[in-house]
Amino acid sequence: MSVAPETDEELRPTKYPQFRVATGGKGPPEPPDTGANWLGTYAVGTTFVCRSKTSRDPDFNLYHLVFKWDDEVVLLKWELPDGKILDYYVNPAKFSKKFEDPYVLGVVKIPKPEELEQQAEGEEDGNSNRPD
Repeated sequence: MSVAPETDEELRPTKYPQFRVATGGKGPPEPPDTGANWLGTYAVGTTFVCRSKTSRDPDFNLYHLVFKWDDEVVLLKWELPDGKILDYYVNPAKFSKKFEDPYVLGVVKIPKPEELEQQAEGEEDGNSNRPD
């Protein structure tokens, strides 16, 4: 019993079909959606509600934007019904990806220290800006 091929035809390499790239179909891939940075557009003093994209809880969370820098913000979150106030130091782009359906309730103007001093001086002089 011989293992070696007996004819030349058995020694020839097998011909494989030539592969080609199929043209057409989908266009070029779109860049990944980074999500809108809606939190980065809010001003200091903004009070808003939103909900988590991953949570099954349909309730909205109430937040207040206290401080804002280029890449970070500080948010206060009201925990109801306990009445706790928690502070969060977050990246607005990442926060915007994790939360959806933002709704602005209003913007509270937070006076700067200089404005508070001027207001206090005005009250001492009797020049109060309050209506009588």
